[in-house]
Amino acid sequence: AEHYPMSAVVENLRGLRSALLVNSGAGHEAQPQVIVVCGPDRKSGKSLIASNLAILYAKTGSNGSGRHVLLIDADLRNRSLTQAFGMADQAGLSELLSNGLTANCFDRTETALPVDFLPAGTPQPDTFEKLDSARTAQILREARKKYQVIVVDTPAISDAADAFVFAGLADVTLTVARNRKTPKGRLIRTISALARTETKKLHLILNSVEEADLK
Repeated sequence: AEHYPMSAVVENLRGLRSALLVNSGAGHEAQPQVIVVCGPDRKSGKSLIASNLAILYAKTGSNGSGRHVLLIDADLRNRSLTQAFGMADQAGLSELLSNGLTANCFDRTETALPVDFLPAGTPQPDTFEKLDSARTAQILREARKKYQVIVVDTPAISDAADAFVFAGLADVTLTVARNRKTPKGRLIRTISALARTETKKLHLILNSVEEADLK
C-alpha cells in the first residue's frame, strides 16, 4: 500500500476497509477500532493483509487526513512483521505482557511508514501465560486511548491458540485463507472456533484469488 498504492491488491484492500464499516447505533456507521487478523496456517498471507490494511487506514481518514494507527505484531513465535520492520532486537509486546505497562510504553513505536508499530519483542518464560490474562486486555485498552485504529497480526491457528485471546477483545476479526491452498476442513474448524469467541464481527478473506476463479 505504501509503494504500490494503485495496484489491484491495494484496491481490493480499500474495498475491504469500506466493507468493515460497522453499525454504531442510531443509523450511524463507524470504522472498528481494534481489528485482529488471523489465519488457519502460516501460508495464508495474514501478515501482508494486516500491514497493508494498517497503512491504508493511516493514509486515508474520513476527512482525508488519515488516522493515527498502531500495528501490533502479536505473533510472538514467528515474529514475521517484527523482522520485516528490522526490529527483532527491540522490546515490544512480550515485554509488556511480562513486565506490565508503563506511561510511555508506546513511545518507541514510530517507523518510517505512516503507522506506529509495536514489535513482538523477545518472549520471556511467563509471556505466554500472561497472554491469556487481563494484561492483554489492558494493553489493548490503553492502545484504544491513543490510537484511532489498532491492527493486530496474530499467530496462525495451527501454531497457537493466541489468536482466540485477541479475537475475544476485537471489534472485528479477519480470517485470511489462501485460495486453493488452505485446506477446507482446517478453515471450517478455524471459523467455527473463532465464532465462539466474543469478537463482535467475523469476516473471511480469500487471498490470492485470480480472475479465472471468478468465472
